[in-house]
Amino acid sequence: MAWVWLSHPIFGPERLNFILTDAYEAAYDLLGAIGVTRAQTVLLATQIIFDGLIPALIFMATYGFLTWRYGPRPSDGAVRCRQCGYNLTGNVSGVCPECGEKI
Repeated sequence: MAWVWLSHPIFGPERLNFILTDAYEAAYDLLGAIGVTRAQTVLLATQIIFDGLIPALIFMATYGFLTWRYGPRPSDGAVRCRQCGYNLTGNVSGVCPECGEKI
């Protein structure tokens, strides 16, 4: 399925090449004014992309997955047992009927 996504004209290698070329040109416009050569600009932009952007994307994807998987769940407003999660709405005994935990 990934090959379909990569062959799409908006997301494919041609689009990536266009984006990188545009980024290199913008960087050269800025750095060329202070005497940095085009080769140095390409090297610097490549280092920024691979040394900064890719680790940041990996970190954000990992953080997002872990938050989604192990993060807090939205509450439905019900009072629940801390031990088993049983819904204790209306319970006045002070003991969870499911696991016997004292409330």
